[in-house]
Parts: sequence; C-alpha cells; structure tokens
Amino acid sequence: MSLAGDEARADRIMTRPAHLFAYGILTRDDIVRAVTGRTYRMDTAVLPDYRRYGLPHPGNEVFAAIAPASGHTVPGRLLWDVTDADLAAFDRVEEIGTGYYQHAVVHVRIDGRAEPVRALAYVCGDARRATLTGDWQPEAFTGEAAATFIRDVLPRLLG
Repeated sequence: MSLAGDEARADRIMTRPAHLFAYGILTRDDIVRAVTGRTYRMDTAVLPDYRRYGLPHPGNEVFAAIAPASGHTVPGRLLWDVTDADLAAFDRVEEIGTGYYQHAVVHVRIDGRAEPVRALAYVCGDARRATLTGDWQPEAFTGEAAATFIRDVLPRLLG
C-alpha cells in the first residue's frame, strides 16, 4: 500500500466514531462475545429517521437491515468504545464489500443523555435496497437460530 493509502486509512480510523449502533444480531451479547471474545458495554438506543427491514440473504436467511426513512425510528443498542480489531471482525460478519451492508455515521438517542451520540451503523447497501422486505423482528433470531449462527455461520465469516 502506498503512503497516501496509509494516510487515507489513518484519517478514516481517526474520524470514525468509536461506538457502534446495533439493531439486529449484534444486539445479542452472545453474538458479540462469539465475534470479539469480549463483552462490550451496551446501552439501549434509538436511531431516528431510519427504518428496520428484513434483508434476504442466500439460503432463505433474512437478516435485519436499516435504511433512511423520515419519521421512523429503529430501536437498538449502542456498543461503546469498539476497537479497530473488533470493528474489522464485525465488518466480516456484516459482509462489508458484498453490497449487503455499508458503513454510515449516525446519531442515536440514549435515555438520560441530552445530546445524541455519534456512532457507526451498518446500513443496507444501495444495490440491495430494492430487496428489503417488511420489518425484521429480533424474536426471529433467538434460541436455536442464534446457536446455529454461532456454531455454523460465524466460523465461515470470520475464517
């Protein structure tokens, strides 16, 4: 990589939010622990002017995705002080670069805080927006679905 590329990467790292807004599978402590090997502080958060949908994936899987939608809100959790290494692991889980998801800087509300918190979020990739369906419900990803994801899918994604 060229020096200019190194500088551009450093600029991205220095300006990216240290926090991550999660609204789907990454709201689960067991998934975050399986991905990172650690437990993050997580607070309940709300993202205004976005809506949560289902995003079809191969194998008849449907995962959560968000897209801008004025007047809507998305409930989720804020992961505080995410390390660069763990963000890279989350990027692999969210399959950044495949078109399913892309990074966006958002501002979330947390109870007890007057000011919104700047965070990174995974939003639906532009090329996939036409495939969004309904609303993804967290209850769809509990018990056996989560265990299967941790056992069978995560090793492939994190490989």
